[in-house]
Amino acid sequence: MTTAMDRVPDELVLHILDSFGFNELQPALSTCSRWRALAQRCPAFWRDIQTPGSAEPNLDAATKLACARLEATNGRRFTLRLQGAYPEILSVVAQHMHHLEYLDAQIGSVDELSALNRALRLVQAPLLGTFRLTFGVDNGSEDEAPNFGTLSPGLFSGAACPLLTRVMLADVALPRSSALPCFSAVTELRLLHNVDFLSAVTPDVFMHFPAVKSLSLGAPVMDIGSGFTEEQLEIIERFRTADYSQIEHIELLGQCWDLAEETAWPLEQIPHVFAESEECTSLPFLPSPLFKIGHIVLEPHEDE
Repeated sequence: MTTAMDRVPDELVLHILDSFGFNELQPALSTCSRWRALAQRCPAFWRDIQTPGSAEPNLDAATKLACARLEATNGRRFTLRLQGAYPEILSVVAQHMHHLEYLDAQIGSVDELSALNRALRLVQAPLLGTFRLTFGVDNGSEDEAPNFGTLSPGLFSGAACPLLTRVMLADVALPRSSALPCFSAVTELRLLHNVDFLSAVTPDVFMHFPAVKSLSLGAPVMDIGSGFTEEQLEIIERFRTADYSQIEHIELLGQCWDLAEETAWPLEQIPHVFAESEECTSLPFLPSPLFKIGHIVLEPHEDE
């Protein structure tokens, strides 16, 4: 039986659906097979994708929907906000990395980060412009060793990402042995840690990011103590003797500002310096924007 809706041309249905956001579009996905097929052609379905987190009440269905959205990109540029690292989703992500332009991954365990590293080692990302990675494991009590993740040396198949200019890593360390080619064009870098900065950071940030012009470093204020380990002294010396001539803006938050003051980083070489340390006991990871040059982007933590 033909209904009045069946006689509405596809072009008119698409014109209506194209004005919807993804949440508004979802009812059309379950209306009928025709409307579902038309809805999946709309930019709201495939352009800006967010995968489900572990708290999703119907995780299996949400995972299948996320995979369908990834498949619908069909070679077109898209952005991805990855919550967790589920194998079903990562396998589809790997097939579409060549047209991904923005990746924001929030990882909650060492196993998830390992799975993400494995997936991203297999593929190149020639159109990727922004990469954000937050490692959200609970660091535990003060008596426990700090917990942070490490990126794979073969990230993005060990190839350069010519359009990748913005990177934010939160509680993520870099490989110590060799530089990552994918970061060779990065000009805006933010490294944030909710653990001791000297325990998490790689000894040579500038090796990994040779083109950086805007640098933001942050860690909670903590007692630096009476002395440093040999490894910590190596990190401090790297920053103290680095060539800052190409840096146009630096942002030092919490412990990083205290370290810069105490160990005489040559900040006078940098045109724009922003610092904040007082009462900065935790660093909230703001979702956007990645950088706001000349503005406070992280506020001191206030007790409730």
